[in-house]
Amino acid sequence: MKDVHLILDFDSTFVTVESLDLLAERALRSAADRFAIGRQVQDITRLGMEGKIPFSESLSRRLRLFRAHRTDVDAVAQELSGKISPSVEREADWIRTNADRIHIVSGGFQEMIRPVVEPFGIQHVHANRFVYDDAGFVIGADETTPFAHDHGKATALRALDLPGIVCVIGDGYTDYEMKSLGGAHHFLAFTENVSRDSVIALADRVISDFAETRNFTKYLPKDH
Repeated sequence: MKDVHLILDFDSTFVTVESLDLLAERALRSAADRFAIGRQVQDITRLGMEGKIPFSESLSRRLRLFRAHRTDVDAVAQELSGKISPSVEREADWIRTNADRIHIVSGGFQEMIRPVVEPFGIQHVHANRFVYDDAGFVIGADETTPFAHDHGKATALRALDLPGIVCVIGDGYTDYEMKSLGGAHHFLAFTENVSRDSVIALADRVISDFAETRNFTKYLPKDH
């Protein structure tokens, strides 16, 4: 993978689920209206991933719908370790070998991402961070990072200024933005877990198995 950097989404890409939806489910487990609120959270997630509402709106609306504690965050991180995408799991050795050229860039939260990806050797994690109150409850996202704002993933990727060919792999509109707003050369829509027609239409290539990244360089235009 010489001169190629892979930028991986986390939710519905590295893992099979949306981590914030899973956190909402846990935080609401004792609420009488947990199913109705859970559906609201999922609907807002979908709208954001399809690019139908701005990411900052998607994030703030979801966080207002439930009250999670730090212990919920830790429990979900542990649960996510058992929800790694099958093709990612199969390519674990390849990922470890190439981990220095792999970056996770996610609108999710570092507290739930790092425990999942670090066993794969991935140290480059760029994502949101929770803000907690004195009692340990989540009160929002750290507004000082670009990830809490619109186009945050694209902004963060441009700031990395990675050399060589930069390829984004993900399932959502914000992943495509990393190419369209100038941070990456290629966008591959990842459909193993979820397939979004609006995102597929924007992709340079569609892949359903992470193993296809092994042969990525043969898909590059000859001028690269």
